[in-house]
Amino acid sequence: MVAQEPSNHKSTKIDLEAIDTAQLVLPDFYVKLQEKSQTRGGWTKRLYSSLVKNPVMLNYANTERIDKLFLPFKGRHIRKIHIKVIDPFGSNIGGRDSSEYDLGFERFVNKIHVNTKERIILRQLQFKEGQEVSPPLIAETEAHLRAASYIRDARIEIVELPHSEEVDIFVFVQDFISVGGSLGKISTKALDIGLYDKNFMGWGNELHAELYYESSKARKWGYGISYGQRNLWSSFIDFDGRYIDNIDKKNLNLVLERPLKASIRTFGRVEYNFTGSRNDIIVWDSISPDSEHSFSFSLGHALSLPLSYSSTRTSWGFSFFHDSPLYKDKRPADKLYPYQNIQSNLFLGQISIYQQSYYRDFMIRSFGQAENIAHGFNVSSQLGYHYFKKKKKEFTLLYMQPGVIALVWEIIILKMPLRLI
Repeated sequence: MVAQEPSNHKSTKIDLEAIDTAQLVLPDFYVKLQEKSQTRGGWTKRLYSSLVKNPVMLNYANTERIDKLFLPFKGRHIRKIHIKVIDPFGSNIGGRDSSEYDLGFERFVNKIHVNTKERIILRQLQFKEGQEVSPPLIAETEAHLRAASYIRDARIEIVELPHSEEVDIFVFVQDFISVGGSLGKISTKALDIGLYDKNFMGWGNELHAELYYESSKARKWGYGISYGQRNLWSSFIDFDGRYIDNIDKKNLNLVLERPLKASIRTFGRVEYNFTGSRNDIIVWDSISPDSEHSFSFSLGHALSLPLSYSSTRTSWGFSFFHDSPLYKDKRPADKLYPYQNIQSNLFLGQISIYQQSYYRDFMIRSFGQAENIAHGFNVSSQLGYHYFKKKKKEFTLLYMQPGVIALVWEIIILKMPLRLI
């Protein structure tokens, strides 16, 4: 569904209209460059317009926590959710439309770019039609949308309906250009290039491909591929898989993760990783294994969901880590690093009381793109047990680590770690 900006409505305190930037004072060099581009016209004018950009300043009367902006609407029922996806070029969350720009290149890229599907954005929301407005859920949803690799900026507005206790929610997102590449090295003897799409076909999934070449190796070509899918079956479970064969080594990594969100209680992560040298590669040192398998499993549970006015929660978690290095041949013992044939298992438990919310601000970029500024505290206590297995020898490590961390505007103002071994 496409959102239409309603008229005569009471909204949040945010002023989304971009202010006039015509009064910006530019350095003399850019003024002269601009004058020359205007007089010559043609490609000179287009090149200047594509390379030199005036920052878009948004007018915010006060910087506030995002969840506090929605407190006046808490408890009201959501009638309808509207989604609007904005083109990556020539527009911004502040309301500028791409039709205002006459740069043909930007219009061309907008036409060939595949915008994020509205149903993909809808699946990322932590609230639904018919539910009551919960400021912490809406604030965290906006912050998570803005943090996505394929979204440049995001904004959520709540609109009151006349003669009704219900509200409509408008979700605005601006896409990134998701297609790109990487260049590690390029010559007649070596090559390392990659291509990626962080929003494949507008589905919010990531696809990467890499190609390697080294003329000095017996096996000259290698490759890598990775794929990431977000929110499998609307369960907030993310999948990431990667396989790399970069001539000397092979690596396989598989991850399933359900991160802790304001709308869920149970979270966890499962990861498997394998790294191994090819059979024709000799590892000369006695420390590095020929191959290594590792596995980790984490499970946690939040004892409560956020209240309508507070995001303070208590949670517990359990983690297990297993690492198993393997060696093909017997090697001389290394007295300083006796790592050969060591398998290790780590058991870790944690309980936390924390509060997490976000400010929306323009501290660094200030180019029409808001940032998530973390705010809150975390009081945690950990208990761990580390078990190492070596030939004819076993030993363990038991440790505790209580601590207090308070984050305000991304500055650590108090940190008191204690470690007992």
